[in-house]
Amino acid sequence: MEDKGFIVIGDTHGNHRLIAHRVKSLKLEGETFFHVGDFGVGFCRTEHEDVEEMAYLNKILKKFNSHLYVIRGNHDDPNFFIGNHDYSNLHLVPDYTVVEVNGENVLMVGGAISVDRKSSKETMMGWAALNLARACYWYDEPFQLNKEKLEGLTDIDYVITHSCPKFTYPINDTNNGIDSHGPFIQRLVWEGDDKLKDDLNKEREDITAMYDILNNNNTIKKWFYGHFHCHKKETINGIEFILLDCDEFYDVKQETKTEEK
Repeated sequence: MEDKGFIVIGDTHGNHRLIAHRVKSLKLEGETFFHVGDFGVGFCRTEHEDVEEMAYLNKILKKFNSHLYVIRGNHDDPNFFIGNHDYSNLHLVPDYTVVEVNGENVLMVGGAISVDRKSSKETMMGWAALNLARACYWYDEPFQLNKEKLEGLTDIDYVITHSCPKFTYPINDTNNGIDSHGPFIQRLVWEGDDKLKDDLNKEREDITAMYDILNNNNTIKKWFYGHFHCHKKETINGIEFILLDCDEFYDVKQETKTEEK
């Protein structure tokens, strides 16, 4: 049987139908998919709504004999990623899950800080006042560094996280655009989230610590992430770091973005 590699999907923000449509339209049969987070599960929807949409996506994946593994992003309810929402072909995996595919190991670790967390909390307070069961922020959303688990990992070939180490794009400095420490972040600080920059820096430091530990015991080929809503590819210390844009499908074997016909 031909080695098909696998496909990595960028942030889709609740658009499960997009994934299902591409699987059908491109006839992506027998594939393994990985999702970088911001799958959108639990974000501004009820659990019933999410379960219905995920059941449909699972049905399509099963029909095409394909599997999708998903980590949590900052726009995902962490409670969906503790092993209680696992379908036959759609898998919402806990942090530090290792998936073996085609004889290679993929490490998956989710979590990230929402830069708009202050306004999200205020929105949820408004919903609560109206007795609406909706959520768009979770206190345990950030990346959680677990050195003990990392130090025991060997033979990791690929890494998938939602955010990224501090030395990869985008660099956290004041000249670097809206998704790092540029004017948009500064405005949020002025509007009352005075710890935002420090927390973002700490999270990138923690993911860098993860990189340092893994780099000591593994030969990593590629590191995929999302969160920043653009595409960027760069090679650093022999590892290809690939930032996926929203709704992007990246075929690892073909080294291409998978487009609809």
